[in-house]
Amino acid sequence: MPQDYARVIRNLDENKVEFVIIGAMAAVSLGVPIVTRDLDICYRRSKQNFIALASALGPFHPKLRGAPADLPFKFDSATIEHGNNFTLVTDVGDVDVLGYITAWTVMIRSSRPLRLWSFTASRLK
Repeated sequence: MPQDYARVIRNLDENKVEFVIIGAMAAVSLGVPIVTRDLDICYRRSKQNFIALASALGPFHPKLRGAPADLPFKFDSATIEHGNNFTLVTDVGDVDVLGYITAWTVMIRSSRPLRLWSFTASRLK
């Protein structure tokens, strides 16, 4: 499966999803020389953000990673609201969507916009 995380981040930004990039991709964006095979984000848990997140990732046809292929799954705002953390397979690579990180407030205060793939992701605030 091709990885195109620029499209995911651009969609998150265009849909005004409140999120921060965490995990290995965050380290790579800061110059750490490691290889990663997924994108990890932490999102703010609010009704408006559930809708925005579902709209941003919907075009990439998210499915639960590791679940049976025939398991019914719809990544919409209701699913996000009633769930929390999702490990997803998408058309553009694996994306982990985490709603519960104990240090959310600290991450928001210490994160900053980053220039990634020829654009600045403004929702990393």
